[in-house]
Amino acid sequence: MDDPPPPRTYRLQFSVAGLLITTTLVALFCGLLSIGSFELAILEVFVLSLLLMVFGAHRGREHPSWAVGCLVAAVGYAALNFGLLVSTLAIDAFAIFSSGYFLFALVLVPLFFAGTMLLMAIGRRRLHWTSVLGYVLWVVFVAMAHFWLIAGISASV
Repeated sequence: MDDPPPPRTYRLQFSVAGLLITTTLVALFCGLLSIGSFELAILEVFVLSLLLMVFGAHRGREHPSWAVGCLVAAVGYAALNFGLLVSTLAIDAFAIFSSGYFLFALVLVPLFFAGTMLLMAIGRRRLHWTSVLGYVLWVVFVAMAHFWLIAGISASV
């Protein structure tokens, strides 16, 4: 009998996580290069960071409940951030321009959410690194969208 042919070796091997990260960075770069499509770039990063979190839930070594919790925390953070903006506007429309609001809503809260996720990922080691990266991207870009909404409100005043 003849020996089976040797397996083919492919030179261009890549992982799905590497492809998602590359796509995220290229989409952000292309969206920012396009004139007037900052909103599209933020939307693309939101979608791709959610995909990174879902991929991390799929690729995690342990039970995916931690990664699903990461997804729930990301959506909860966006709702909390939007609720903070709406409630502040309802109480005092000009309070969103104060330095205290900027420090709290755009620096401290995102650092708290991203920091707790990073500490959980380092301590527990149950989350796939793509989940952590997707979550941190999500938190950063929700804060950017919050700042963008404030800039839009100030332009209309």
